Formats: sequence, structure tokens, C-alpha cells
Amino acid sequence: MRIIIVIALIILTVSKITIKSDLTKENLKGKVRSVLYYSNENPTNYSSISNYDEKGNLIETIYFDCKNAEWVESRRFKKKYKYYKNNSIKMIEHLEYYDNDSKYLRGRIVEKYNKQGKLINEIDYETLYNVEENRPYNPYKDIYTKDTVIYNKKLNMQTTYRYHSDGTLMYSWIEKFDYKKNLIESKSYNHNDSLSAEHSYNSKGLEKELIVYGNHQKDTLHKYISTYDNLNNKTKYSKYETRNKEITIYNYEYKFDKNKNWILLKKLKEGVIIDTTRRKIVYYKK
Repeated sequence: MRIIIVIALIILTVSKITIKSDLTKENLKGKVRSVLYYSNENPTNYSSISNYDEKGNLIETIYFDCKNAEWVESRRFKKKYKYYKNNSIKMIEHLEYYDNDSKYLRGRIVEKYNKQGKLINEIDYETLYNVEENRPYNPYKDIYTKDTVIYNKKLNMQTTYRYHSDGTLMYSWIEKFDYKKNLIESKSYNHNDSLSAEHSYNSKGLEKELIVYGNHQKDTLHKYISTYDNLNNKTKYSKYETRNKEITIYNYEYKFDKNKNWILLKKLKEGVIIDTTRRKIVYYKK
């Protein structure tokens, strides 16, 4: 009887886990249909438009040159996302193209998730395309194919090892969760098991601190600290160069639409605006 009760509790706990939509991951509120990013102050930056379906899944992102929110024909490329789902597996296919007409495939990533939204396998293909000769060369080179995941229920920790297709280790990372399954910290390791980075997160899953290490463990190179407002928007970003003992602080100011999504972002350094980004957000009709 005790075994049955424990199993039932585990099933109930798992069933309460919610998988975040792409809108939630991007901190977008409401029934967003598309988001156009552009900067008039810095027109050399890539601009982009992301389109979402009514479930909040990202279906494509198009990158392009932009001036005054108008498309410029040069330097476009596109990413598409396709979703497949059966009773136990959700699969996402990322397709990246050199061009906006989706003729020249640049790369392909296939991700598989379980019911709880955990990534269980990922395959990364790379296609180098000869545009002039209209043909691929070195097509679908397999970058890596397998993730091995080990979960420690007692410590609420998960270790993931990512391997090349030939079986050699690329890198690994350890994630630690609280009792609500929220990620609270993670550590990344190089193929030689040396520590490369440490992340810590606040109660809403937002990164509050990142420490980057050098070739030797605990040889700190950079430290980044982020703070957020009550809408989960970053308001302050502090960068510490530990070797040069330099500190750079950026502040962020926002203007919001009626759905509390920002449509104007100003990045400031020492009180001076150094970059401005605008967003044009289109919503599905109710």
C-alpha cells in the first residue's frame, strides 16, 4: 500500500509541472502574434521579427536590416520552428536559412522533450551551402547526437553530459532545483571536467548572477549581476572584470503598452543613453 501511495504522489507532482511557452520565456504577456525589434539609433544592428502561433509557440524568426521600422532587402536570413507531438514526446525542429525565401538551408536542429518538458535528446546538423552553384556541400554534418541525463531525486539535482557523434564528451552541466522544481543554480564544465561557469537564479527563474572561469578552476574572469523589476524586466546589469578590477554598470529604462510589454528600451551607462531598442507588438484578436 505504501508503494502505491508513493507512486501516486509522484504522478500528481509530475502532472502539476507546467511547460513554459515561448511567450513566457520571452516575458511577453497576452496573445502575442508577432514582435518586431528595431533600432533607429543603431541601424547597423540586425533587426528581427518573431511570429507566434495562438498557443504561444515561436514558429519563425526573420532577421534583416531595418531603418525606421522598414525592411531593407540586404542581409536577410530566417529561422523556422516546427512542432510535432504524440502522447509522450514533443519534438521541435529548428530550420535556419541563408535567405528569406527558404531556398538555402543553413542548419537544422531537432530537439525531443518528454511530457515534463525536459530535453531528452538533441541532434544538431550543419549544412554549408554554395549559393553560387546552388548546391549544398558537406551536407548535414552531425555535430552531436546524444545527451545522457542523471537525476538525483534526494538532492534535486540533474547532471547532463553532451557528447559528439563519435562518443567524445563536449561538455556537461549540473542543475539544482528547489522543491517546486524551479531552477536555482547551475554549473557548467568543460570536456576535461574543469569548471567553466556558475549561474544562480531568483525565485522567478531569472538569472541573477553569472561567474565565468578561466582555464583553471576558480580562476575567475568575469562576474555579472542582474536585477529586475516586478514585471521581470532587467533594470540593472553589473559587469566585473576581476583581473583588471574594472566595473561596468548598465541601467535600463522602459516604456510599456497596455499589456505591460515593453515597446521602448533605453540602455544607459553612467546616465547616458548608449542604445535604444523599439518593439512593435501585434496581438491576436480576441
